[in-house]
Amino acid sequence: KGRMRAQQAPNTSLYGFWFHWNRPPLDNPKVRRAIYLAIDRQEIVQTAVGGAGTIAGMFPPGFTETIEERRQLPGYRQIKDQDLAEAKKLLAEAGLSGGFKLIFNVDQSKVSRTEAELIAAQLKKLGIQVTLQSADRATFYAQLRDGNHDLSTIGSGLYFNEPETILDQFFALDNLRNPHDWQHPRITALMDLQGKEQNPAVRLEMFKEASRIFDQGESHYVPTFWTNAGGSLDYRLQNFKPPYHPHTIWKWEHVWFDPNAPLPK
Repeated sequence: KGRMRAQQAPNTSLYGFWFHWNRPPLDNPKVRRAIYLAIDRQEIVQTAVGGAGTIAGMFPPGFTETIEERRQLPGYRQIKDQDLAEAKKLLAEAGLSGGFKLIFNVDQSKVSRTEAELIAAQLKKLGIQVTLQSADRATFYAQLRDGNHDLSTIGSGLYFNEPETILDQFFALDNLRNPHDWQHPRITALMDLQGKEQNPAVRLEMFKEASRIFDQGESHYVPTFWTNAGGSLDYRLQNFKPPYHPHTIWKWEHVWFDPNAPLPK
């Protein structure tokens, strides 16, 4: 009856999957790029989260390019014919035109499981046979770090609206989301430079350069989409702002309950 109000914080969480990149066949950057190109991100958004997501790269939607510009890039454009043709060419150059098999480490959440099933179906177009191995969250993370799986579903949320948190989580060394220490010399340099740069315009150009490197599709991580955090609350709860991440709701001094608040129309 209108007493509960919907709240959303847009584009707070990144979904995607991770390569065990330092062993065959995924140690070949051409193979990683072929998979990166072949993924139909629009199908994943529509099916895994009912369209409640935005196709974007490593950084939040609209940060390094407009959403429309992102949708025109290889791997992100909706008509997949050209991407699939390029992917097949890359696999042929890698000597893998006959296909190969991969094992996919998947946690048991509905979104991750659905995403993995779609990725497996999409990679069949390249002759890649993917076997899903689903595990509880604790086992999943242990296998991500120590296991012999070729792929793992792994995403993250932003603690606050700052793209450096993506670099720290996915591209710092000796890190859960970079367990085999993939690195790129220019990305390493940019991570250091942007942390020292005080001019926002110059810093943005650094992130744009990093985004262009990630868009080559040769890193250990393939972004698929960004999605929202949301929930509902009683209209009498005042001054509540949806957080970027649940871990940031630690203090409530700025929130109060007003029993006399008027019911919103």
